[in-house]
Amino acid sequence: MNRIGFDSLDIDLVSILIGCLLATNGNIGAAVFAMGQGALTDIFSAGWPGISSLLYMTVFFSIRLGSRFFDLHSSRGLLILVFLAVCIKGLLFAALLYTLSPRLTFLQYPFPALGVSALATALLAPPLFYGLTTLTGPFGREADSAE
Repeated sequence: MNRIGFDSLDIDLVSILIGCLLATNGNIGAAVFAMGQGALTDIFSAGWPGISSLLYMTVFFSIRLGSRFFDLHSSRGLLILVFLAVCIKGLLFAALLYTLSPRLTFLQYPFPALGVSALATALLAPPLFYGLTTLTGPFGREADSAE
């Protein structure tokens, strides 16, 4: 498994949370979360400024535009949209590294690792969405009864 780079399996929980926020809270909450998470990642990392914000906003826009074709509230639609968003994010990151890096050092086989990471992230999206909506159920009912 080390030969094709599966030792660095990347489960992207932020992409799942962006999809869940888009399904439950709408565009504004998910966009603020994506931009805030990207800004925090940029602040606390040693990478190029703005690259994480760009990547997470790309995830937001790809899920948002893909929700026109797939139902974001169904488990199949969420799985497909998260898979596509993580693939687009990974390809954009690889393209940015390729164009902006002064020294080209990449994994020998990055695409199988990207595919497996995107598939693992997408398979985790529906159970996490169900868990988060179940968890917020009692709190949402308390907020409705208080008004």
